[in-house]
Amino acid sequence: MTTFQMPPHQLQQDLVSPPPKIDEFIAYENGVLLQNRYLKLANIQDGSYGKVSVALDTWENNRKVAIKSMFKSNKGVSAIARHEISILKKLGSNCENICSLLNHFQTPDYYFLVFEYCSNGDLYDYLKNINNHLNPNFKNGSLIFFKNFIKELINAIKYAHSKGIYHRDIKPENILIDSHGSIKLTDWGLATMQLKSYDPCIGTEKYMSPETFFKKIKNPTHLISYNSIYSDYWSIGITILYTLFGSCPWSKANTVDLNFKKFLSNPEILFKIYPNLTQHGFEIVLSLLQINPENRSIDYCLDLIDGFYNVGLTYDQEIDDTSMDNQFNSSDDSFIFGMDESLPTTTTTSTTPEDSIMKDYIQIPVKPQQQPESQDLPPSLVSNSFPTNFSWADEVDLELPFDIQKLDQNINSFKQSYMNKNQDTGILRNETPKFEFDWC
Repeated sequence: MTTFQMPPHQLQQDLVSPPPKIDEFIAYENGVLLQNRYLKLANIQDGSYGKVSVALDTWENNRKVAIKSMFKSNKGVSAIARHEISILKKLGSNCENICSLLNHFQTPDYYFLVFEYCSNGDLYDYLKNINNHLNPNFKNGSLIFFKNFIKELINAIKYAHSKGIYHRDIKPENILIDSHGSIKLTDWGLATMQLKSYDPCIGTEKYMSPETFFKKIKNPTHLISYNSIYSDYWSIGITILYTLFGSCPWSKANTVDLNFKKFLSNPEILFKIYPNLTQHGFEIVLSLLQINPENRSIDYCLDLIDGFYNVGLTYDQEIDDTSMDNQFNSSDDSFIFGMDESLPTTTTTSTTPEDSIMKDYIQIPVKPQQQPESQDLPPSLVSNSFPTNFSWADEVDLELPFDIQKLDQNINSFKQSYMNKNQDTGILRNETPKFEFDWC
């Protein structure tokens, strides 16, 4: 029987292993174009799910982009990445206050999401980094920036809700600031398209609404749900407080937290937690922090802002669009959206204030009138100065007196006219609903 034998030189050639293929992500980390297109400039942040880097898009005139690289080997990453891509594609790029997904692709080991780049990073880092070169300008123009910030954040949420998408993790770390000072809402990994959500305890605890803290019941005949729209509204309210004061009012909206337990019966506890909060700022926040979810109203919040848009500007502090653009004209690439950074917890041991005066239909408590230490108060959402290491107002702006009682009267007058115009809405009654479930 004749057997076939391979020539020795061919046998030796087949036994030689091919050169190992270099992982595309490792090559990208070492200066090789990713997908023959993206050139890495620098790492921005590392997280448990992956990394964020800034890169040049060589196909688009070397435009800067942010690339989120997610490790497939990490448990749950594949599902999260596919879900976020699906949500972002539905959102599209038509809302200027949502960080757009420009591209996405995958390799055997990674998912890549390419976003528009925001040079001023996220709001959390922006507020904490008091030594950055933007801080003086941000301080001088804080009121215009702050009110525009609220309106832009609400614009992003209203747009997403119109698409049937609900974020469920609104917080400063997920709000980016571009070079012009506009905000971009990002990180849609926890978003849902279910108006009635059955998932308990989704999001970041400090920003989650009280109705989301429940134990999941397996009995299908007793399913507990909450409205995803109103849950987002609550998160906006807490985000506003954090942006103003650098801390959240409680660790979680649950009766295990002393501050929140007091807030349930006395919303004016916010004046004790934040002594510099004015009546106007209080009403803006309380329009979103209603215990009864159906009483939360971003439309009323916007009407308060527009009705008193100049409230909070110090005298002779007129800031036009040009100066606002200049203060955010930055090439600082040290910031970008966070992936899983947690906020520090602020513990406050405040006592309940005196019984408040309930006025008109909407039953919003009025701040107890106290004699201020100085009569030279700026007309701002914060009465005096920012209660941390940096102030929202310059001392030179505290020259002219401001009548806070007159402001409160104007607010109440506006509030009454608004309610006369919207008599059928029945909003802003701070009623405590009877939750038929156990708290987490």
